[in-house]
Amino acid sequence: MATEQAPERRWVEGAIARWASDVHIEPTSAGMYLLRVRVGGRLHPLGTLERRDGEALVQRLKVLAKLNIAERRLPQDGELLYEAADGRSYEIRLATLPTINGEKLTLRIIYPMTQYERLTELGMRPEEEDVIRRWLSADSGMVVIAGPTGSGKTTTLYTLLGLIDRRTHSVYTIEDPVEVRLSLAHQTAVNEAIGLTFETGLKALLRHDPDVIVVGEIRSKATADIVVRAALSGHLVLATVHAQDALTGIIRFFELGVEPYLVVSALRGVIGQRMRHPVCPACGGRPADCPMCRGLGVIPRPEFELYVPRPAHVPYLLDRRIEALKALLTEEAKYGDDGVDGHRRPVAAMLKKFDGFRAKENATGVKAGDEGDTGGRPSKG
Repeated sequence: MATEQAPERRWVEGAIARWASDVHIEPTSAGMYLLRVRVGGRLHPLGTLERRDGEALVQRLKVLAKLNIAERRLPQDGELLYEAADGRSYEIRLATLPTINGEKLTLRIIYPMTQYERLTELGMRPEEEDVIRRWLSADSGMVVIAGPTGSGKTTTLYTLLGLIDRRTHSVYTIEDPVEVRLSLAHQTAVNEAIGLTFETGLKALLRHDPDVIVVGEIRSKATADIVVRAALSGHLVLATVHAQDALTGIIRFFELGVEPYLVVSALRGVIGQRMRHPVCPACGGRPADCPMCRGLGVIPRPEFELYVPRPAHVPYLLDRRIEALKALLTEEAKYGDDGVDGHRRPVAAMLKKFDGFRAKENATGVKAGDEGDTGGRPSKG
């Protein structure tokens, strides 16, 4: 796409150099265009353009995405393939929005995704990976990844999928878009223009004898209902939700209208993740042309927390008393002795106690979402 002189190249290359997930091209009330990029969940300035140049850039990108350049009154969506200076090709999703200051344009950059073989490569501790592997060894239930925009949920989702032995299990995904092509997995891309939504795709793939179902993002009640019921009827389901932390990831299901008792029954565990932004040690936050932070002044890093529902927590979840539950978890964490930084992972300190509790449950025959299912799902590594 484009020659070296093309007006979009400077800005898209700058965004890719910073590993930006999104580029915002924004008309302002001052008659200028502001360009910002989202890196690690935060917006950072990329530059400004005179109004004439900004409008030309918007029009150029609309042409490349095969949108109607004459239509500025209605939103439009499209996509294009960008061939970067590094020789790689990037899929870019483009959306326009009419505003009182002019036509705004947002680009979502889809990167060739790095494949990780272990969760510790993402920043998790070995004992946390062990817990998640036990979740994945189950024959049914739901594992949810919760986090805000730009927190790396999709990377974590693909890493979980890589831990499952696809040679012996039937794996289906429904995604928007498909970001990584996987061997021995049946991947379907959402296409709402022809009626292929998350809901219709899920209903269809359930007729194909799946062992594992992967849902790119749960956005609606219909999708959430299907996911939860599939998890309760003999399927292992991996899914992401937009939320601020692990507990609000559960609440998201309630807000979508799924019965709380069904969610609690289906849930194996929740991985909460978000990005932290420590100051770059090389430039001390004064980036200039710092190669380490790529001119941002900070180095985004993911942080994780695991939440495993326990019987004592069920009344809090069913009554949606989340703040009270967080207080309970904080109190429980005080008695944990696993060396976890309570601020970074406020619920991880309960993991050892959780394992002991499960062993007691199994001995007494009490069933509360058994995590010790050894008839489980083989995994790599």
